[in-house]
Amino acid sequence: MEDPTREVEGLLHALLDKPTLRQQEETLRRYFTEDVEFYHFYVNSRGLSTLIQLYHVGKLLGNYSGVVIHALAYDEVNNSIAIRITVLLRPFFSFGQTTPLQLSVWLELQDVIVVIN
Repeated sequence: MEDPTREVEGLLHALLDKPTLRQQEETLRRYFTEDVEFYHFYVNSRGLSTLIQLYHVGKLLGNYSGVVIHALAYDEVNNSIAIRITVLLRPFFSFGQTTPLQLSVWLELQDVIVVIN
């Protein structure tokens, strides 16, 4: 990533700001490799296809309707970003009310070289 904070901000909007399932999948395939790992208190997973499925379930159950980015801090030494966001959810059972979900995220970045023949 040339400008990690700017690109991660775009990534978050593509994944959480009223995305379609196709848009989520295309975004995840663009930014993550097949060996991506996801760690959460309730769910730990490995692999891009599993991460795509997790985001699709989140989209279907939570009905992502927006994201507010409060802070992004890039750590150049560790090549990682600390993120504080609020994801706006509008679950179908909430009768149209938006529910804010505040999250702190630690995203570890890795440089990947793509060779095109």
